[in-house]
Amino acid sequence: METHADLIDRLGGGTRLAAALTRATGERFDREQVYKWKRNGVPYRWRGHVRRLAEAMGESVPADFVDAPLNVAQALEDVERKAS
Repeated sequence: METHADLIDRLGGGTRLAAALTRATGERFDREQVYKWKRNGVPYRWRGHVRRLAEAMGESVPADFVDAPLNVAQALEDVERKAS
């Protein structure tokens, strides 16, 4: 199973990924911040951006990297069932 650390390495490491995210988002990222993600995982807030950068570089992301789309109909049924 591929880890977030593996993905960061495939994307060029912390320094390169931090620079790419800074350009892509307008937020300031530094390499130390991104290197912490290798240990703690990429925060959900930034996973979509990392996924798009990976795809632009011809790389894939782990299957569980970005949450599956929400099934709205199922979510509404669950809420109604719990309310009854």
